Amino acid sequence: MATFISIFLAFVAACISVFAMFSVKKSSETGDNHLDEIMRLKQQVNETNDRLSQLKHEHNALLEQFKRLQEVSINNDMQVLLNTAIKDYNEIASVTPEEGNIGKHERQRKQAAEKVLQACNEVCQRFIAEDLSHNTFASVYKSQLQDILNSDDLKEIYTSVKGKYPYIERVLLAPTDDLLSEYNQISAN
Repeated sequence: MATFISIFLAFVAACISVFAMFSVKKSSETGDNHLDEIMRLKQQVNETNDRLSQLKHEHNALLEQFKRLQEVSINNDMQVLLNTAIKDYNEIASVTPEEGNIGKHERQRKQAAEKVLQACNEVCQRFIAEDLSHNTFASVYKSQLQDILNSDDLKEIYTSVKGKYPYIERVLLAPTDDLLSEYNQISAN
């Protein structure tokens, strides 16, 4: 009986050993599978981060392109606005009024001059709002607007109504250092 119990216990121990070895082997295979799964997920995360980085770069490039196109559009609108106002003013100012219509002609000339000033103010406002870049404003508008304001007729009219056009004074009549520091401060934000 002792022999039978010893053989039985040996058999049970062998079964338990085989089961333990099978469990350990299965566990290590499952662990390897988990490790493989973790590595695969990590690779997917890295690929996703790379793609996200690429998409951010593409987004920034598209945003810059959009800003340039928007500036071109605004620049065209401002050119049309300014040129139309100047053309209308020149047409009225070049006509010699008849004797009975001097007062009416003078009112029309002042209204046309104020439209020119309003167009100048709009260009300056667009510059302050950063719809027009510093380079575009300096190369396209600055000297043209200063010539308009320095003309005798428009200078006189501007002096009488300058409170209506605050952006002209901020941009064109402010000291250059103040304007540059304000522009740099806006650009930094």
